[in-house]
Parts: sequence; structure tokens; C-alpha cells
Amino acid sequence: MMTDGEKIIETIAKAVKADPATINDETKMKEDLNFKSSNYFSVIAVLEEMTNKKVTYAQLRKYKTVGDIKNFVEELKAQ
Repeated sequence: MMTDGEKIIETIAKAVKADPATINDETKMKEDLNFKSSNYFSVIAVLEEMTNKKVTYAQLRKYKTVGDIKNFVEELKAQ
């Protein structure tokens, strides 16, 4: 079974049609992956499923790197 971190990377990779192996915690959402607003919505759906919490576009957009998003998911799960 995939870890949360692996699932997040896989989801982000799918959204931008990238190889998950090229994505790590330091990968920047906008600069490295050219993430657009439409890409965020597929990620939001997965994060909500993982955490059973509501995740908004405005919340997710604040995070600059993949690692930031992983930390955000950990915080949500801890609530």
C-alpha cells in the first residue's frame, strides 16, 4: 500500500503528466511543475479523501513545495 507521501506525489505527477520519480519534497509547485489552478482541483479531491477534511484552493495555493503539502496533510490528519 502507498504511503500518504507517495500518494500525494503520484497525484501531483498525474495532474501535470510528470514522472513521479522526478518529484520530491523540494519540488516547487509553480516553478518546477508549472502548476495551474486547474491542476490543484484534482489534488484537492485526493487530499480531502485522505484526510476526511475540507481543503480549499486558497489553502492549497499557499504551499510552495510538495513537502509543504505533505506537512499540511499531516497537520489535517492530526486535527
